[in-house]
Amino acid sequence: MLVGAVVGPFMGTLNDKYGSRLVMTLGTCIMAASLIGLSWMKDLWYLYVMYGIMGIGFCGLYISAMAVVSNWFIRKRGTAIGLMYMGVGAGGLVLAPLANYFILNFGWRTAYILLGVITLLLAVPTINLFIKTRPEDIGLLPDGATAGMAKGGPVKIEGLSAQEAMRTQTFWILAAVFFLFSCGLTGVTIHLVPYLRDVGFSPTTAASIFGIVSGLSILGRLGIGYLADRIDVRYVTVMSYALCIVGLLFLMGVEPSAMIFVLGFVATYSFAYGGDGALQAIIPAKCFGRAAIGKILGYLYVPFSMGLGLWPFLGGYIFDVQKSYDLAFSIYIASFFTSCIAILFIKTGAWEGQKS
Repeated sequence: MLVGAVVGPFMGTLNDKYGSRLVMTLGTCIMAASLIGLSWMKDLWYLYVMYGIMGIGFCGLYISAMAVVSNWFIRKRGTAIGLMYMGVGAGGLVLAPLANYFILNFGWRTAYILLGVITLLLAVPTINLFIKTRPEDIGLLPDGATAGMAKGGPVKIEGLSAQEAMRTQTFWILAAVFFLFSCGLTGVTIHLVPYLRDVGFSPTTAASIFGIVSGLSILGRLGIGYLADRIDVRYVTVMSYALCIVGLLFLMGVEPSAMIFVLGFVATYSFAYGGDGALQAIIPAKCFGRAAIGKILGYLYVPFSMGLGLWPFLGGYIFDVQKSYDLAFSIYIASFFTSCIAILFIKTGAWEGQKS
């Protein structure tokens, strides 16, 4: 994640200059190469290097995938991005058991090679057959455009440049919000199973709860996207972050004899956890338009991925010192609450009417 923070702006620039197909293919090849390379691991430093390289590939894939869907959809952008993010949850449900099968039957080294090969064989042909950066590239219009827009010459791609976007207050509010809410995507989830085991759940039950949260997050990805097409995205975001707060409050009361807290956590946090990632793609496009969406997403990926990389360290450090996650979870709640307030001050449609 921290490596992604360094290369995010570069990948976003590549996407806008050379197209999503090239960047997604490049990202896939880098990820596949790092997976195959992990099969030769013998030292800890090599693990870090390979996962750092993987971070470069993931960054390219992630930013370009968000950019291409944002370019193709306007009126139903939220729903489309929610559907795209369902693939993340579905992929975890399918590939985690598959990886486990490979490990048990062929060993972890061969498992890494097989995962790398599968990544190449499935993703590269699909990307090159179907991905087009913008509908205008093949004479079409986004779903929210009218046919009249195409008359009189090439269609102008509306929106701010990355430099213009960075001169707005909205951009910097979003940068702060993306850093703060990323705690829920890694700070909570990475420590969820250890926390559940510490409060008395068996390893199997703790892992099952995590699996249920991941599975139900698919509904959140689609639900939040659907709502974002029909309600002011600021209010949808507040709702999502508020559910994260409620979920964490339930989590802090969880224990084997209080399953009602487990149910409360799963019901609230799963939906919000799934939707938060989708909002990261929806909000910038609504604020800044499509003209430089790849580059803008690349710059906003910097604080987001920094949060993804740093929040788990904070939670782990606090637990090591205090032998409890309570303070860490309280800090995460405070970060979500701050995000709820800050997001209300962004300006959606900042590119409409005037560039300001």
